[in-house]
Amino acid sequence: MSSVLPPNRGAFMAFAAAHGPVWSGVESQIGLTTAEVTAIKDKIVLAEDAIKASDSSKALAKANTFAANTEVSELRTLMAAAVKKIKGFAQQTGNASVFSIAQIDPPLPPTPSQAPSAPYELTAVLIPSTGALTVKWKSSQPKGVSGVVFVVKRKVGSGAGGYTQLGFTGERSFNDTNIPAGVTGVTYLIEAYRGNQVCANPPTLNVQFGTGSNGETVAIVSTASAKMAA
Repeated sequence: MSSVLPPNRGAFMAFAAAHGPVWSGVESQIGLTTAEVTAIKDKIVLAEDAIKASDSSKALAKANTFAANTEVSELRTLMAAAVKKIKGFAQQTGNASVFSIAQIDPPLPPTPSQAPSAPYELTAVLIPSTGALTVKWKSSQPKGVSGVVFVVKRKVGSGAGGYTQLGFTGERSFNDTNIPAGVTGVTYLIEAYRGNQVCANPPTLNVQFGTGSNGETVAIVSTASAKMAA
């Protein structure tokens, strides 16, 4: 709310002196009371007098400056409360003309939230004792982007069939414990979500299953964006 008020004292006093008379007589139209506007106008006079006194005498400059700063601070509090009420009144009534009557800028529309970045460097680790597969990835998000969750999807085989959603997680890994028996390979798709926004170009990870030299099942990772898991 206070961003409407200029931080510089001279500019702020000019703002107050310009808006005090504007708000007088239209209190009910902008959500203020006559008492509030009167208090602001009276405080403007006191602040201006204190500033003049501060500027007129170097000998009393320190004391007068303190008094001036106090009056200006109190005036700022009154003005900030008034601006807050004006904005609330405009929102409550749905009347945009409140801002023009009060001669203050309306709030800017909210900027759209930023979509999350896609995961990268996908890896997969087979757990021989259970037959489950742990898929891992890295994620680096822009400043201000938080609350990202990852949706894990899987496609069985190398055909043209679509992906099935396995689940979602806020971590950077997912355990696939339900791989169908006898499949020769699976492909994972990892999407990053923030609210209803999804990352662009989500990566995929292709894992082929084979038999090792000792007859054990092994997983071979083959994708341009992933690396072999140890």
